[in-house]
Amino acid sequence: MPPALEGYNDDIEPYPYDPEKAKELLKQAGFLTAFRIKLWAMPVPRPYMPDGMKVAEVIQSNFEKVGVKAEIVTYDWATYLDKASKGEADVFLLGWTGDNGDPDNFIYTLLDKDSIGGNNYTFFENDKMHDILIEAQTDTDQKKKRNEL
Repeated sequence: MPPALEGYNDDIEPYPYDPEKAKELLKQAGFLTAFRIKLWAMPVPRPYMPDGMKVAEVIQSNFEKVGVKAEIVTYDWATYLDKASKGEADVFLLGWTGDNGDPDNFIYTLLDKDSIGGNNYTFFENDKMHDILIEAQTDTDQKKKRNEL
Protein backbone atom coordinates (compact mmCIF):
# COMPACT_ATOMS: atom_id res chain seq x y z
CA MET A 1 0.00 0.00 0.00
CA PRO A 2 1.39 3.43 -0.84
CA PRO A 3 2.76 5.41 2.13
CA ALA A 4 0.36 8.32 1.57
CA LEU A 5 -2.72 6.15 2.18
CA GLU A 6 -4.51 5.77 5.48
CA GLY A 7 -3.46 2.52 7.10
CA TYR A 8 0.07 2.40 5.72
CA ASN A 9 2.27 0.69 8.30
CA ASP A 10 5.83 2.00 8.71
CA ASP A 11 6.60 -0.87 11.08
CA ILE A 12 6.54 -3.47 8.30
CA GLU A 13 10.10 -4.08 7.19
CA PRO A 14 10.68 -4.76 3.49
CA TYR A 15 12.42 -7.96 2.52
CA PRO A 16 16.14 -7.33 2.04
CA TYR A 17 17.70 -7.80 -1.39
CA ASP A 18 19.26 -11.24 -1.03
CA PRO A 19 19.86 -13.28 -4.21
CA GLU A 20 21.29 -16.19 -2.21
CA LYS A 21 18.13 -16.41 -0.13
CA ALA A 22 16.10 -16.24 -3.34
CA LYS A 23 18.05 -19.19 -4.77
CA GLU A 24 17.40 -21.12 -1.57
CA LEU A 25 13.67 -20.37 -1.71
CA LEU A 26 13.51 -21.43 -5.37
CA LYS A 27 15.15 -24.76 -4.46
CA GLN A 28 12.69 -25.25 -1.60
CA ALA A 29 9.88 -24.66 -4.09
CA GLY A 30 11.25 -27.42 -6.33
CA PHE A 31 13.18 -25.33 -8.86
CA LEU A 32 16.48 -27.16 -8.56
CA THR A 33 18.03 -25.95 -11.82
CA ALA A 34 17.94 -22.80 -13.90
CA PHE A 35 14.75 -22.31 -15.87
CA ARG A 36 13.26 -19.94 -18.43
CA ILE A 37 10.32 -17.58 -18.23
CA LYS A 38 8.79 -14.86 -20.34
CA LEU A 39 8.78 -11.46 -18.66
CA TRP A 40 6.17 -9.14 -20.12
CA ALA A 41 7.19 -5.50 -20.45
CA MET A 42 4.44 -2.91 -20.61
CA PRO A 43 4.26 -1.48 -24.14
CA VAL A 44 2.93 1.93 -23.12
CA PRO A 45 4.12 4.56 -20.66
CA ARG A 46 1.96 4.98 -17.58
CA PRO A 47 2.21 7.56 -14.77
CA TYR A 48 3.47 4.87 -12.38
CA MET A 49 5.86 3.33 -14.95
CA PRO A 50 7.03 5.67 -17.70
CA ASP A 51 9.39 3.11 -19.26
CA GLY A 52 8.23 -0.48 -18.83
CA MET A 53 11.08 -1.84 -20.96
CA LYS A 54 13.76 -0.37 -18.69
CA VAL A 55 11.96 -1.76 -15.63
CA ALA A 56 11.78 -5.17 -17.32
CA GLU A 57 15.52 -5.04 -18.07
CA VAL A 58 16.34 -4.44 -14.39
CA ILE A 59 14.03 -7.29 -13.35
CA GLN A 60 15.58 -9.52 -16.02
CA SER A 61 19.03 -8.80 -14.56
CA ASN A 62 17.81 -9.64 -11.06
CA PHE A 63 16.26 -12.90 -12.29
CA GLU A 64 19.55 -13.80 -13.97
CA LYS A 65 21.35 -13.51 -10.62
CA VAL A 66 19.17 -16.28 -9.17
CA GLY A 67 19.33 -18.61 -12.17
CA VAL A 68 16.13 -17.59 -13.96
CA LYS A 69 16.50 -16.79 -17.65
CA ALA A 70 13.87 -14.16 -18.44
CA GLU A 71 13.06 -13.39 -22.06
CA ILE A 72 11.45 -9.95 -22.34
CA VAL A 73 8.37 -9.87 -24.55
CA THR A 74 5.65 -7.34 -25.15
CA TYR A 75 2.38 -6.98 -27.02
CA ASP A 76 0.20 -4.11 -28.07
CA TRP A 77 -1.65 -2.72 -25.03
CA ALA A 78 -5.04 -4.30 -25.74
CA THR A 79 -3.50 -7.73 -26.33
CA TYR A 80 -1.25 -7.34 -23.28
CA LEU A 81 -4.20 -6.65 -20.98
CA ASP A 82 -6.36 -9.36 -22.55
CA LYS A 83 -3.70 -12.06 -22.27
CA ALA A 84 -2.70 -10.99 -18.73
CA SER A 85 -6.34 -11.07 -17.61
CA LYS A 86 -6.53 -14.68 -18.81
CA GLY A 87 -3.45 -15.70 -16.83
CA GLU A 88 -1.29 -16.28 -19.90
CA ALA A 89 1.83 -14.55 -18.55
CA ASP A 90 4.68 -16.10 -16.61
CA VAL A 91 5.57 -12.68 -15.17
CA PHE A 92 4.06 -9.35 -16.17
CA LEU A 93 4.30 -5.70 -15.21
CA LEU A 94 1.26 -3.64 -14.32
CA GLY A 95 0.56 -0.90 -11.86
CA TRP A 96 -2.26 1.08 -10.35
CA THR A 97 -3.06 4.69 -9.71
CA GLY A 98 -5.66 4.93 -6.97
CA ASP A 99 -8.90 6.66 -7.82
CA ASN A 100 -9.93 8.13 -4.48
CA GLY A 101 -7.33 7.81 -1.71
CA ASP A 102 -9.18 4.97 0.04
CA PRO A 103 -7.00 1.91 0.82
CA ASP A 104 -9.92 -0.25 -0.28
CA ASN A 105 -9.37 1.10 -3.79
CA PHE A 106 -6.04 -0.72 -3.77
CA ILE A 107 -6.65 -3.84 -1.72
CA TYR A 108 -10.15 -4.79 -2.87
CA THR A 109 -9.69 -3.64 -6.45
CA LEU A 110 -6.41 -5.46 -6.99
CA LEU A 111 -6.49 -8.45 -4.62
CA ASP A 112 -10.06 -9.47 -3.83
CA LYS A 113 -11.67 -12.56 -5.30
CA ASP A 114 -14.54 -10.41 -6.59
CA SER A 115 -12.02 -8.57 -8.78
CA ILE A 116 -10.81 -11.68 -10.62
CA GLY A 117 -11.65 -10.98 -14.24
CA GLY A 118 -11.34 -7.27 -13.49
CA ASN A 119 -8.21 -5.73 -11.99
CA ASN A 120 -7.10 -8.78 -9.99
CA TYR A 121 -4.69 -10.07 -12.63
CA THR A 122 -2.95 -12.27 -10.05
CA PHE A 123 -6.04 -14.44 -9.46
CA PHE A 124 -5.35 -14.16 -5.73
CA GLU A 125 -8.29 -15.11 -3.54
CA ASN A 126 -8.65 -15.50 0.20
CA ASP A 127 -12.05 -15.87 1.85
CA LYS A 128 -10.94 -14.42 5.20
CA MET A 129 -9.49 -11.33 3.54
CA HIS A 130 -12.62 -11.01 1.40
CA ASP A 131 -14.84 -11.01 4.50
CA ILE A 132 -12.69 -8.34 6.16
CA LEU A 133 -12.77 -6.15 3.04
CA ILE A 134 -16.54 -6.42 2.67
CA GLU A 135 -16.99 -5.57 6.36
CA ALA A 136 -14.69 -2.56 6.01
CA GLN A 137 -16.63 -1.35 2.96
CA THR A 138 -19.86 -1.27 4.93
CA ASP A 139 -18.43 0.33 8.08
CA THR A 140 -18.91 4.08 8.46
CA ASP A 141 -16.58 4.31 11.48
CA GLN A 142 -13.32 5.37 9.78
CA LYS A 143 -11.13 4.47 12.77
CA LYS A 144 -12.57 0.95 12.91
CA LYS A 145 -12.26 0.65 9.14
CA ARG A 146 -8.55 1.58 9.30
CA ASN A 147 -7.99 -1.11 11.89
CA GLU A 148 -9.84 -3.70 9.80
CA LEU A 149 -7.74 -3.00 6.75
